[in-house]
Amino acid sequence: MINKFRYRELDNDKVYYSEDYRNFVLNHRSALNSLAEALIDENQMEKANTVLEFSLTKMPDRVIAYDHTTATLVDLLF
Repeated sequence: MINKFRYRELDNDKVYYSEDYRNFVLNHRSALNSLAEALIDENQMEKANTVLEFSLTKMPDRVIAYDHTTATLVDLLF
């Protein structure tokens, strides 16, 4: 999800995203949260942290507003 998937301009605040496309970002964020959770379950904390930081970097709030998946992300960061 980090090395092969392309997060096209999701960190560019000059790009317009329709509401439909913004909803796809929910899926991206949720999938990265699930990956991080699985890594935490396997006691791979550094990898999980890398995934969560990646999610925040590639899909920042300034471009696409945080949503209900952010509560899970914050919990995983703790």
